Amino acid sequence: TTEVVVELPVLDVSTAMSRVPLYISNNGQNFSPEGVGYWDPDEDSHDVPKSMRYFVFHEQLRLKQVDPEYGMLYGGGFVSVFGYGFLNYTTLACSFSWVNSPSAVFVSSTHVMCEVPNMLKSRSNHALGHAFLRITLNGRDWSRSSIDFRFLGTCPIGHFCQHSDHTHYTLRVLPCSVGHFCESEGMSIPSPCSPGTYQPHPQQVQCQQCPRGFYCPDSRMTAPLRCRRGWVCDEIGLTVPHKRCPKGHFCGTGVSTRLAWGHNSGESGPAEPRPCPPGTFCLDGVVAHNSKPQNYSTAQPCFQGYFCPPGSGSIYGAGACPLGRYCPTPRHTGLVCPERYMCGPQPGNVEPTPCPEGTFNPWLGQWNCTLCLEGGVCPRSRLRMPLPCPCGYECSERAMTRAWILCPAGLICDEGVATTIEPVVCEKKEFDPTIDINLEYEREKICTYSIGQHFVEVERILTVPHVVERFGWNPEEITNNSGKAACCWTPDRIREAFLDMSSEYRSLGNVLSARTFARLAELSRVYTEEQQALEFTAQGFDGLHMLNITEDQWRTTWQVLYPPARSDLMHWMEKIWTWQRALPCPAGSFCNAGTCPRYLQTGIVEINFEADSSSGELARRLDDSYQASFPDASPDDPR
Repeated sequence: TTEVVVELPVLDVSTAMSRVPLYISNNGQNFSPEGVGYWDPDEDSHDVPKSMRYFVFHEQLRLKQVDPEYGMLYGGGFVSVFGYGFLNYTTLACSFSWVNSPSAVFVSSTHVMCEVPNMLKSRSNHALGHAFLRITLNGRDWSRSSIDFRFLGTCPIGHFCQHSDHTHYTLRVLPCSVGHFCESEGMSIPSPCSPGTYQPHPQQVQCQQCPRGFYCPDSRMTAPLRCRRGWVCDEIGLTVPHKRCPKGHFCGTGVSTRLAWGHNSGESGPAEPRPCPPGTFCLDGVVAHNSKPQNYSTAQPCFQGYFCPPGSGSIYGAGACPLGRYCPTPRHTGLVCPERYMCGPQPGNVEPTPCPEGTFNPWLGQWNCTLCLEGGVCPRSRLRMPLPCPCGYECSERAMTRAWILCPAGLICDEGVATTIEPVVCEKKEFDPTIDINLEYEREKICTYSIGQHFVEVERILTVPHVVERFGWNPEEITNNSGKAACCWTPDRIREAFLDMSSEYRSLGNVLSARTFARLAELSRVYTEEQQALEFTAQGFDGLHMLNITEDQWRTTWQVLYPPARSDLMHWMEKIWTWQRALPCPAGSFCNAGTCPRYLQTGIVEINFEADSSSGELARRLDDSYQASFPDASPDDPR
């Protein structure tokens, strides 16, 4: 009379009905409670006065996950069960292989927390091993789905288990917290990560070494700190940065190597020191490339006149601006020195220097200006090329700012005359091919023997190619009867020239050069005598033979070992061979000093041998004209 067993009907799911009223009748007609004509699933005002009871139909429970998936066999602590279809009822309960949980807590329709029972005290055969976790809403009907849960005898690695006393493991198995590690079983307290290590993840058995580019100064760290600016953290497990950013570079945060930027891949990266910008230098420990005056933790400007490429570690950078270049700012790698200027003679030029008077420069990138060459004058600064020596003057010295040496009397000086040494060491001659040049007096008509010349046949000239080239001859067109020859210096004149040079050097105190040219004069004499002893007509050490000697042969064969003397010898040979020279006054005329063929007042005076001579009067007029132009000049004035 106090209990009725009712078979549950099949609920039409399409009605979406879950909470329904419960009526009971003994005769099939009158249902209790009476007087309830209307009910609302969400309205319970009739429950107490009319003894209304409800029954709940719910969807099938589905269990998906449990966290953690294991616990101690002593029980204690809660685990979270996740699934679907959970309802908040007092009859909510959990079961671990039919060992009921001491309590269950409803959190949401998808989350329930179940207290882990003491499997050892319950004498369950699942006390060590796997158990099936189920949930019931009414205390009788258990979920068809279950979740595997594992009971352990000791706390697993990666976890710790705190106890209420020394005999009971009363709390849940907890994952090792971040900043800690649990490397062995049965730990009740996690071990903190030591300085130099960190651990960002829970449930770990070891801490991670602090990586390169970071440092870990404290214990229990969950994340490493980026390496400070101005420092390099290129070691693993670093507790404090102790290596400064290398010279010539600046370091932001997180630098992990002392190798320069782009050393490995050629690409920029924050983990590498970056080179200081051009024009600046960086000492150890620089943190930024933006320069702040007197703040040496930032890049500082280099000295003016010095070149600082990217990555300079000194105030002098790569050194002074190189010769032939100038650096207006330390950022410049060196601008090429322009024409008419020089960037020297010392390095470190901030701006180019104009070539002074007496010099010139036609080339780019020069560290000095060239002295004005013979045959020209440089009257002003910034000259690209010398001006030709004025007509009527001889410019036989270097670095002349004005022409002051008059052309000697008896000679004609056109523009550009560099020397009055005449004749040239070898000059070409053309004559009537019908002349018998085997006769000595015919040769004397072609060459002026009185000034130290002798006749050289064309066959011998063809053996010296560069002389043929300078004469402008085509060797294939020249025959023995071509009417071509040359007049070259005799061995005696060359020997006298060597002796004169030796005397000049001796007067200047240059003993080595004096001895060199004296020995050269003697060697040329011996060579001529030996050649003439073998063949009476041999011309010996004459001008053509000298032109055929190379600089190496002067050093090895003719013993011109002193370099300055050898340099002077080559210069002298150029002087007597290639320089523009004065010409002799034509026959039948006379030329005063300073004769220029272009000006009548200083020109060539032709003599009429049929009339009375007036040359003396004309010479006096020229002298009077000169004195009028320079009234303060003395008669010996070189002008």
